[in-house]
Amino acid sequence: MYKTEWTTEWTHPTPELNKQQEELLEKEVAYISDELDKASDLIFHTVFLTEDMSGAIVIVDGREGYDDTLFLTYYEKPNWVTLDEMED
Repeated sequence: MYKTEWTTEWTHPTPELNKQQEELLEKEVAYISDELDKASDLIFHTVFLTEDMSGAIVIVDGREGYDDTLFLTYYEKPNWVTLDEMED
């Protein structure tokens, strides 16, 4: 399984996940690890920590030069944007 590292920018603090959320995230990281040859191949993967689409999420991404590490960014309240909104 790949190592993980939280991104800890001031806008994305390291979260305190409950046990269920930790297990879910670990399961998703294990799945990603089994599917990829190297962590840097991952563009991104969204892990929903609640059943509510407006609830907390973790974005898992790979980065060039880091073949054994996945990066985790926590969003307490994601701001969803449609493709139409991005084109404006």
